Amino acid sequence: MTQGTVVLAGSLPVEHLALDLLVGEFGWSLNQASSLRSLAELNADYNVVAVLFSLRSLALPWEQALRGILELHRKRFRSSAMGLRRDRLAASG
Repeated sequence: MTQGTVVLAGSLPVEHLALDLLVGEFGWSLNQASSLRSLAELNADYNVVAVLFSLRSLALPWEQALRGILELHRKRFRSSAMGLRRDRLAASG
């Protein structure tokens, strides 16, 4: 099973050590993304399970930031689902 990753998108006023210990309790890691673009890169490389974000530091309106984050996860889910379908077809054929 792939380890999950929690991403801090933008600059959040949180204690990183405390949050790192908390996500570690779930067997997850903690990563930082400075923009939606860097979040997309992390999403491609890691199993992102949660995104905590700051509108102010991302410099985006609420709806645009949320829509961008949701779209990244939809793309990831679609590609994961396609992989599962291929695995099932290979196993049955």
